Amino acid sequence: GELWSIRYNLLIHTLLKETIYVPLRRYGNYSVVSASLAAFAMSGVLHSWVAYVTFGQGIVRACAFFVIQVPWIAMEQSY
Repeated sequence: GELWSIRYNLLIHTLLKETIYVPLRRYGNYSVVSASLAAFAMSGVLHSWVAYVTFGQGIVRACAFFVIQVPWIAMEQSY
């Protein structure tokens, strides 16, 4: 969790937190894991778009990379 919340692209982190995570937690009554999954999925969509525009490929891999981060973060925080 530290990589994504402290060390990695804080501009995108802040944007996704304020536009996806916080509204889902506050107004949608979603769990931490569900709101995190939504934020990471949106990050995957954004990265997929960049990969497609830049390289013409990599859409599934880019999105999958970010979506699979949620279970790893959940496991890390449970210890």
